Amino acid sequence: MNPGAPGSRTPAPPAWHGTSPLSPAQKRFWFLDRAHPGTALYNSCSAIRLSGPLDVAATVGAVTEIVRRHDVLRSAFPVESGAPRVRIAPARPVPTAFLDLTRLPPPLRAAEVRRIAEEHARRPFDLERGPLLRTVLLREADDDHTLLLNWHHIVCDGWSRHIFVDELLELADARAEGRAPRLDPLPAQYAELVAREGRRRGSDTEHEAHLAYWRERLSGLTDATRLPPDRTSPDRPTPPSASVRHTLDAGLPDRVAELARAERVTPFMVLLTAFVVALSRHLDRDDVVVGTPSALRDDPEADVLIGPFLNILALRTDLSGDPTVRQALARVRKTCLGAYEHHAAPFEDVVSAIGAARTGSRTPFFGITFQYIATPPVHVGPGGLTAHTTEVEPGLAKFDLTVDVLAEDGHTDVLAQYDSDLYRAESVNGLLLLWQSVLDDMTRDPEQPVGRTGEIGAARRTPLLEAAVGAPVRAPAEASVLDVFEQWAERTPDAPALVSGATRLTYGELDRAANRLAHRLRAEGLTAEARVGIYMERSAESVVAVLAVWKAGAAHVPLDLDSPGPRRAMIIADAGVNVIVTQQGLVPDLTGDPARIVVAHPAGADPGTFPDGRPERHTGPDDLCYVMYTSGSTGRPKGVMATHGSLLRIQLAWEHAFALRGRIRAHLQMANFSFDGYLGELVRCLGAGATLVVCPRETLLLPARLLRLMRDEGVDVADFVPTVLRVLAGHVADTGGDLSFLKLLIVGSDTFPADELERIRRLGGPGTDVVNCYGLTEGTIDSTYFTVTARDRGTRSVLIGTPLPGTEAYLLDDRMRLVPPGVPGTLHIAGPTIARGYLGAPGRTADAFVPHPFADRPGARMYRTGDRGRYRYGPEGLRIEFLGRRDQQLKVRGYRVELGEIEAAFRRSPQVRDAVVVTGDTGDARRVHAYLVPGAGQENADWYAVLREHLPLYMLPDRLVLLPALPLTPNGKLDRAALAHADGREVTAPGAGRPARTPVEHTLLELWRTALRRPDIGVHDDFFSHGGDSLLVMRVIAAAHDTWGLDITVRAFFRAPTVATLAPLVERLLGEAAARGGSPDGPAAPDRMVPVAREHIAYEEGK
Repeated sequence: MNPGAPGSRTPAPPAWHGTSPLSPAQKRFWFLDRAHPGTALYNSCSAIRLSGPLDVAATVGAVTEIVRRHDVLRSAFPVESGAPRVRIAPARPVPTAFLDLTRLPPPLRAAEVRRIAEEHARRPFDLERGPLLRTVLLREADDDHTLLLNWHHIVCDGWSRHIFVDELLELADARAEGRAPRLDPLPAQYAELVAREGRRRGSDTEHEAHLAYWRERLSGLTDATRLPPDRTSPDRPTPPSASVRHTLDAGLPDRVAELARAERVTPFMVLLTAFVVALSRHLDRDDVVVGTPSALRDDPEADVLIGPFLNILALRTDLSGDPTVRQALARVRKTCLGAYEHHAAPFEDVVSAIGAARTGSRTPFFGITFQYIATPPVHVGPGGLTAHTTEVEPGLAKFDLTVDVLAEDGHTDVLAQYDSDLYRAESVNGLLLLWQSVLDDMTRDPEQPVGRTGEIGAARRTPLLEAAVGAPVRAPAEASVLDVFEQWAERTPDAPALVSGATRLTYGELDRAANRLAHRLRAEGLTAEARVGIYMERSAESVVAVLAVWKAGAAHVPLDLDSPGPRRAMIIADAGVNVIVTQQGLVPDLTGDPARIVVAHPAGADPGTFPDGRPERHTGPDDLCYVMYTSGSTGRPKGVMATHGSLLRIQLAWEHAFALRGRIRAHLQMANFSFDGYLGELVRCLGAGATLVVCPRETLLLPARLLRLMRDEGVDVADFVPTVLRVLAGHVADTGGDLSFLKLLIVGSDTFPADELERIRRLGGPGTDVVNCYGLTEGTIDSTYFTVTARDRGTRSVLIGTPLPGTEAYLLDDRMRLVPPGVPGTLHIAGPTIARGYLGAPGRTADAFVPHPFADRPGARMYRTGDRGRYRYGPEGLRIEFLGRRDQQLKVRGYRVELGEIEAAFRRSPQVRDAVVVTGDTGDARRVHAYLVPGAGQENADWYAVLREHLPLYMLPDRLVLLPALPLTPNGKLDRAALAHADGREVTAPGAGRPARTPVEHTLLELWRTALRRPDIGVHDDFFSHGGDSLLVMRVIAAAHDTWGLDITVRAFFRAPTVATLAPLVERLLGEAAARGGSPDGPAAPDRMVPVAREHIAYEEGK
């Protein structure tokens, strides 16, 4: 400010009459006040510590004079004709409360000042009536006072506070000394500058040029930059805030200034670059937008005016390509200079010009602000009185996160205020620590890529390494799970081991049945680690077959009943299967396969041709146990080789984590036989000496029947897939039942939010543990687990918890470095449960099973899962949140699928010129969309029939579109973004829309149309060609049961996939029921399909 002539008095400003328009900044604060009515969210409260001799009356009078000088401080904002206007009240004395705290003991005074200040800051203002400034003067000692200044942001900004304090010191000193204040008359009033700027903005093209810049700069933003929350906000209109404070290490601010000078940038740009790099790590993306306040004081007259000369800028930075520090600084410099050049465009105008969508009262583009404040906080008056100003926050969060870097008193502090409904202090601290680490590395080597900055120091590595290792588990005395089972058979031979329909086997009977089949297999000339195919329904016979193969010293290869013949033949050949064990009814499916067929006798009905004593074997923990085939990116499924030792180790991990022995009685068996979840249920149960209860396939989505089975058989452990669990939980909730009979409810899902699991937990009893397990075939079924508690209510993240006992799980970046909490990384699993590798694929094994960088034993490996996760802080410490995949693999209908295998199936067909398969363009990662270019004359081919020759049901695309050519980018690469909008023809099956001809066809057709949500299909339309999958099959079967009381089998449905072919079977079943005297006019049982979202997760979902 420019001092005036001594002795002069500031003349009274001219009176303003009527009302005037608001400035853009005032409009924004008025809108925000309406969005958060009756709150102190946009209060600006300061505690001005006044040290030195102070005249109370002179100080109070100085406040009144400041308000008289600056019209904006006498503003109110009435609504006229539906719009806000500014009305200036006449000048009058400002009431300033005075409180003398000197009677309090000295230790209590500071606490009382804080209490009064916080209470003062939380008092809201009435914008329509005013006044919008309040002051309280507190005396703590004769020469120690605090003036609490609380005003609304609609009349002030940060610089206004410095003007206020400077004028206060001058005016108070002048009044105390009886002299005229040395202050220049104000050159204008805030409203005058607003009117002047409004006329200029409406009359020239400069404003449009500003908006054009922002339209270009912020185009293509898909979502706002927001730090991932630790918990779900209750969506309060004014979320509470908390804060953390850090001090930069000594010497770092000087290195920041040195780097800024060398790169011709400001210290703010250096600090912002490091912050953007840290945010980019947390968000796992290169495109980051951060908000920063900008002072609109370009007009020299504004320098001495109080008022909201304020805008907020959206600074968008692109860090793609892993630039060097120097390159990143250049990008940020360009971003900032462009924003400063066009900062006059009001933020609200920018939002409107871009058409950005608002979510409630959230700010578009960003939820995080960052600013650098280097103004000295101490003001010295002419009479020696000094003023030191500190902010007093009302305890409400304006943004998700606000970071202020405060350079003062020879040190630099960082104050981060955050929405405490969304974030934990640990998460905000973690971001700030990463930022400081990045900043430190940047100042030491500006030539390095930003991706190398911010490595975790030793102090922070230790807790992460500890969190990556599960609880220790004793080294097993047994060599395999088979040894554990046989011990139970010896100790408790009469205990029930297996229930499957009418078949019931004790441990002794199951052991002897497996022994007899093992001798039969030995007679086939099996050698050590020979691979034996098992092609069976989930049944008692399949359990016997698995145990028998192990007892014979071989490894089993499960063969999926739903896979087409060519794919099954490919697996048989790849695994070198020479013997296949099957059931009598399935033998026709294997016609033409070169392997020898062994038909297993029904469990409990073996004629006794072979001895029932245990065959001699020498199985060790490193011997091959099974080969499980999963989808492969090359178009060929890959065989994962698991050893007996790895399967035993996971059984011990479950035992240690869940205390199974002596706790559980019966375990439900629901997983498809061809997936490792089946083995998980088998060994978890038989390893604990409990009873395995096999669930019929058709019962899974009939909740009343499933519940009855569980209660009748005393089931107290069940491992669910999400679809089945949601249907069952919905039925239980609707009927007022509960699941308190379960002691352990496991869900194997990377899609189940913690709060949904917590709601299911409430259906159980106090002794019911609800656990989400995560795992992959390469890690032998499960690797991590998360036990849900009441404290997880409202947590929408998919949490997979911590490593199971005896296992390891690491989150690493692309350079195999540990990532700090909050930063996404790739999940790597290690320990004795990881598989041997891929059968016959040493190169692929070496790529996926990599050297263990943290192991203390030579040759240790870890498996790179390709799944993304991050550590989040929870009530019990660090736990892993699942974030999805980063490659072409995804989980579809419960199966891990490589999109490349679907593409390869297309390309094997001579009818296809080109093809690409992507996830659904709706953003739903569970939908598979295929786009193909047909060969000449092939436009009308039955494409789903082509696919079914090569792919199992669960891999069929949900949507199939024919294109004349695949869209390409200008450089000739596939333009994936253009696929969803490409001009193509969606495939429908031949004969679409044919009407029903009989009552049964009519009813079936309605059931199909409801399940598929396709009112246009006809009786000759293939169910699976119109988006049908295993889940929808089960829903139609359940609906048919409700309609007729009939049990249509899944296999029958697969073999008759049109209404026209299925109707005769239904008519035959209805006739048989009528002949028996049954009632075919209604359901035989009160089972009801609970409505669920159409998820493509098969009932037989694997881990």
